Amino acid sequence: MIIEKVQNRNLNQLKIAKDDKVLLLNYSSNGDLYITYRNKESNTFEINQKDYMVYELFLELYEDIINHEIFYVDEFDLSMCFDDEDKKRLIEDTKDRNNDPAIMYVYNTLVNNNEIKWYSDDNVIDRANSIIISKEEEKIVLDFKFIDEEAKNTIRISNSGSRYTPFNQPFMKLYNKLHDERTFKGK
Repeated sequence: MIIEKVQNRNLNQLKIAKDDKVLLLNYSSNGDLYITYRNKESNTFEINQKDYMVYELFLELYEDIINHEIFYVDEFDLSMCFDDEDKKRLIEDTKDRNNDPAIMYVYNTLVNNNEIKWYSDDNVIDRANSIIISKEEEKIVLDFKFIDEEAKNTIRISNSGSRYTPFNQPFMKLYNKLHDERTFKGK
């Protein structure tokens, strides 16, 4: 698996290539993330455990959404707490945010039978391209369905006004970690 970064004037693009399959993640100047898939033979892109860091990051995306752990407490958040009681309250509040009924409603439209099905945010569901993300034994599978001729082979993850807000956040976290040089240091 090969990862390349391309930075143009209006586009920060990551290219993940495996054999003759290409997955492009574009953070556009409109603030949205676009996932484009290129392959004439198959609409499926698989990330195996042997693709270690890329697999780990896509697994994190999958698990964050499946477990509806969108909001999380990191070491910095904990360091800002005054005492253990403050830390405990922060952790509980975060857990409550992840289980908010409005978030669970969105979750139930996005996740079914341990599969994540994201309809592109650039069209109504009936006419939108989609991506199904699933986990098999030792791989993450991205299965694309393309029906929107205008959008070609692209899925839009909107960062403002998505039907799946706040579940767009794990996708941005994935993009940022893939884009971060430190992610692959020493791997």
